[in-house]
Amino acid sequence: MLEKILQDKGIILKTIYVLIIVNIGNVTSLLIQIMLSRTISIENFSFFYSSIALISLCASPIISQHLIIQENISLLNNNDNYKKYYINKLYKFFSLFIIGYFVFFLVFYDEIQSYLNNYQDITYLKLFGILIFVLISLVPSSFLISQKKYSLPSKIFTILDILRLIVLFIYFYFFDGESIDFVINIQLFFVSLIFFFNHFFMSKSLKLPPKKIKQNINSVSKNSKIVIYSMIFPVILQLDIVIVTYLFDSILTSKYIVVSTISKIVYFFFGSIYPIIFNEFLDKIKKIKIGLVLFYILSIIIGGLIITIGGKYFIILTYDQNFHSSANLIYLICPSIILLSLSNIACSYLIAEKSYSFVKYLITIVLIFVLITIYVTKSIELFVLIFFLMCLMIFLISIFNLTKLNLKK
Repeated sequence: MLEKILQDKGIILKTIYVLIIVNIGNVTSLLIQIMLSRTISIENFSFFYSSIALISLCASPIISQHLIIQENISLLNNNDNYKKYYINKLYKFFSLFIIGYFVFFLVFYDEIQSYLNNYQDITYLKLFGILIFVLISLVPSSFLISQKKYSLPSKIFTILDILRLIVLFIYFYFFDGESIDFVINIQLFFVSLIFFFNHFFMSKSLKLPPKKIKQNINSVSKNSKIVIYSMIFPVILQLDIVIVTYLFDSILTSKYIVVSTISKIVYFFFGSIYPIIFNEFLDKIKKIKIGLVLFYILSIIIGGLIITIGGKYFIILTYDQNFHSSANLIYLICPSIILLSLSNIACSYLIAEKSYSFVKYLITIVLIFVLITIYVTKSIELFVLIFFLMCLMIFLISIFNLTKLNLKK
């Protein structure tokens, strides 16, 4: 095993470098959450992070398509004229998508206010602004990754997140601030800067005028199965918080959000690896680099076990005491995320081998989970148990399909 890992030493070192940069940003975001747990009311804490989860869920159908966008850009044979034309088309497509979301936002505005238990109109306009910048940031960041500038989007995110932490720290501890509106304003400013900086560096590489693409490239319609698959894991990772917000009060929701965030470290901290795997081997996607995959699996398992064992004590030591009572939930939520992370690797291999039959089973499992939790769940403990069973079923389906595929070879 060690020999196979060492064979892919070069790309693994690149991956570790990106992981370090990304995870400095992730740690910064975690520190911000800890600070907010100690400085704003538990109701405002619940509102802010439930809003972010809802925004992330809405953004998932677009954000999850970054691999197709990367592949399309890579297929344009280093022709910057074609790339610029494609980038312009993407921005137009995203604009239509945003208009559709705005119509949805207006139609269900009262329901959204009731769901989040907040009725300040200006706040929702700011939240919609955050959604817009989250969506359009996908274009320049995917371009930069497709050009093998792996660390650049990560550096932009991390530097700006550190600045966000500093500004919030000064506001809360030097000016005794307590306004959730200030937190949302900073969040909006933060995501807008992420977009503008990524777009600036992309523009530096695309100085030529756009030229209409003559060759056929991948589209959402041509890759519908991949598109649907790409949505599944990002949706699951936000769906639990969205459902908990719907089922329980703000206090219990806040407690769950903290445990869920700590547990998902194992997924998000190593989640930056997969786009690198995909892009490095785009021209020969079936030739999986075993060393990199083994490194990914070991990282998930070891990191997951550390979080499962120590997560409870980390919450008790760092978060406000209002969040301590639900810390034991981590013993079931974190193993769920480990299973989900391993399933993602297996499913990615199946997709690379053009084996799509498992997708319909994953969708069915997720839909059953939603229905059962909404209509049956009466306690947070039962919800966590059902969430674990869903992740276990996804893992078993993934491994079963992977085994069946390899037996056919």
